[in-house]
Amino acid sequence: MHVYEIVVPGGDEVPDFVTRSLCPEENHTSPCPVPWFLSRADGDVLLVVACTDQSAAADVARRVGGQSPVVSDTDEYDFLIEQYRIERGLQT
Repeated sequence: MHVYEIVVPGGDEVPDFVTRSLCPEENHTSPCPVPWFLSRADGDVLLVVACTDQSAAADVARRVGGQSPVVSDTDEYDFLIEQYRIERGLQT
Protein backbone atom coordinates (compact mmCIF):
# COMPACT_ATOMS: atom_id res chain seq x y z
CA MET A 1 0.00 0.00 0.00
CA HIS A 2 1.33 3.39 -1.03
CA VAL A 3 0.09 6.94 -1.07
CA TYR A 4 0.19 8.63 -4.48
CA GLU A 5 -0.17 12.28 -5.45
CA ILE A 6 -1.99 13.08 -8.69
CA VAL A 7 -2.15 16.63 -10.06
CA VAL A 8 -5.42 17.32 -11.84
CA PRO A 9 -5.19 20.48 -13.94
CA GLY A 10 -8.17 22.76 -14.23
CA GLY A 11 -10.34 25.35 -12.61
CA ASP A 12 -13.00 25.54 -9.97
CA GLU A 13 -15.11 22.72 -11.44
CA VAL A 14 -12.36 20.13 -11.01
CA PRO A 15 -12.93 19.27 -7.32
CA ASP A 16 -16.60 18.45 -7.96
CA PHE A 17 -15.72 16.38 -11.03
CA VAL A 18 -13.06 14.43 -9.13
CA THR A 19 -15.39 13.86 -6.20
CA ARG A 20 -18.17 12.54 -8.45
CA SER A 21 -15.70 10.34 -10.34
CA LEU A 22 -14.32 8.71 -7.20
CA CYS A 23 -17.49 8.67 -5.13
CA PRO A 24 -20.61 8.77 -7.34
CA GLU A 25 -22.95 7.95 -4.43
CA GLU A 26 -22.41 10.82 -2.01
CA ASN A 27 -23.86 9.33 1.18
CA HIS A 28 -22.89 5.69 0.76
CA THR A 29 -22.35 3.50 3.83
CA SER A 30 -19.65 1.27 2.41
CA PRO A 31 -16.02 2.41 2.21
CA CYS A 32 -14.76 4.12 -0.91
CA PRO A 33 -12.86 1.64 -3.09
CA VAL A 34 -9.92 4.06 -3.10
CA PRO A 35 -9.38 6.29 -0.04
CA TRP A 36 -8.71 9.81 -1.28
CA PHE A 37 -8.12 13.42 -0.25
CA LEU A 38 -8.25 16.67 -2.25
CA SER A 39 -6.39 19.94 -1.86
CA ARG A 40 -5.26 22.86 -4.03
CA ALA A 41 -1.76 23.04 -5.51
CA ASP A 42 -0.60 26.01 -7.59
CA GLY A 43 -4.05 26.59 -9.10
CA ASP A 44 -4.61 22.91 -9.85
CA VAL A 45 -6.13 20.18 -7.70
CA LEU A 46 -3.93 17.75 -5.81
CA LEU A 47 -5.62 14.38 -5.47
CA VAL A 48 -4.00 12.08 -2.93
CA VAL A 49 -4.98 8.40 -3.01
CA ALA A 50 -4.05 5.22 -1.18
CA CYS A 51 -3.61 2.37 -3.67
CA THR A 52 -2.10 -1.07 -3.60
CA ASP A 53 0.19 -0.32 -6.54
CA GLN A 54 1.21 2.14 -9.26
CA SER A 55 -1.16 0.55 -11.76
CA ALA A 56 -4.21 1.19 -9.56
CA ALA A 57 -3.10 4.80 -9.00
CA ALA A 58 -2.58 5.26 -12.76
CA ASP A 59 -6.14 4.00 -13.34
CA VAL A 60 -7.48 6.63 -10.93
CA ALA A 61 -5.41 9.33 -12.68
CA ARG A 62 -6.88 8.35 -16.06
CA ARG A 63 -10.44 8.41 -14.69
CA VAL A 64 -10.07 11.97 -13.39
CA GLY A 65 -7.90 13.38 -16.18
CA GLY A 66 -4.88 13.72 -13.93
CA GLN A 67 -1.17 13.57 -14.53
CA SER A 68 0.88 10.45 -13.80
CA PRO A 69 0.76 9.52 -10.12
CA VAL A 70 3.85 10.05 -8.00
CA VAL A 71 4.54 8.20 -4.75
CA SER A 72 4.17 10.67 -1.91
CA ASP A 73 7.40 11.28 -0.03
CA THR A 74 5.66 12.55 3.09
CA ASP A 75 3.87 10.84 5.95
CA GLU A 76 1.33 13.67 5.93
CA TYR A 77 -1.26 11.40 4.28
CA ASP A 78 -0.75 8.24 6.34
CA PHE A 79 -4.33 8.67 7.51
CA LEU A 80 -5.43 7.37 4.09
CA ILE A 81 -3.62 4.08 4.64
CA GLU A 82 -5.12 3.84 8.11
CA GLN A 83 -8.57 4.56 6.65
CA TYR A 84 -8.08 1.77 4.10
CA ARG A 85 -7.11 -0.70 6.84
CA ILE A 86 -9.93 0.23 9.22
CA GLU A 87 -12.63 0.14 6.54
CA ARG A 88 -11.52 -3.31 5.46
CA GLY A 89 -11.08 -4.72 8.97
CA LEU A 90 -7.33 -5.20 8.54
CA GLN A 91 -4.86 -5.14 11.41
CA THR A 92 -2.76 -2.01 11.83
